Amino acid sequence: MIDHSSSDRILELIFDKLTINGCSLKYSQEESLSHYITILINDNNYSFSHKKASLFASASMEMWQRAVHSFLCSVAITEQSRMWASVAGYYASHYVMRACAHAFGFFKSFTGRKSIKLVITRGHFEWQTIDSKGEHGFYWNVVSEHHEFKGNPLFKKNSERNPKSDCSHRNYANYIDHLDNFASLKLTDRQKLEKAVEIISSSPRYSITEICEDKSPDLPDLINVQILAYQRIVTFRNFLNERIPGNRYWSTYKEPTWCKGIIDFHLDDIEKVKRNTDK
Repeated sequence: MIDHSSSDRILELIFDKLTINGCSLKYSQEESLSHYITILINDNNYSFSHKKASLFASASMEMWQRAVHSFLCSVAITEQSRMWASVAGYYASHYVMRACAHAFGFFKSFTGRKSIKLVITRGHFEWQTIDSKGEHGFYWNVVSEHHEFKGNPLFKKNSERNPKSDCSHRNYANYIDHLDNFASLKLTDRQKLEKAVEIISSSPRYSITEICEDKSPDLPDLINVQILAYQRIVTFRNFLNERIPGNRYWSTYKEPTWCKGIIDFHLDDIEKVKRNTDK
């Protein structure tokens, strides 16, 4: 079981640290969080610098924007390569899970071979080792057990071996040989991409919760993978809007300039869509 007793407080503190004393709104150096955690693990040093704790927040924002970017890449190449569109579509969802887990102070160290969580002890940040297996399962478990997301069909544990999981398409595209799914790439123009994203965003929340059991993604099922990714991206965005509404750092990154006009992060609930269609 994942202990989330301090997760909400951790989220507030690490984002607050990015808005005080004129802190830069830019990302930190590449690999800064993973490198720092590796040093602490190797030195058996369990104290975590207050200044460095903000790296969890900036890493969360980088992962969330990476999710948006992966989603748009998936949509852009849907007609050209179902193989890579499937991989990018699933990774968009996975990056949302990493973004959320980092916001709660959780991290899986590849080089340190440990999963850790940030805690507060007597007013100081420390880290603790927690049991986990696998990188993908770890982040999905962290999110699915938080009280805000527990029971939410968009954030349930996503087993790689469940054929109805959108992760199963990633596995198929990654590991099966002789797919022969190649075409001359003609990347989607902006207007066409905007239209495709608009169609995906019009699907009501929870209208798709799992995919079919076919291992090879056909076009309709690939769209479902993208719908799931989009709804997870927007749900996490809405979550932070509620938790840290006035945070200057979050306000800067929740509207990525590089995709302005392509995606508006709009999402309707099934009930709202039904009311509108009944009128």
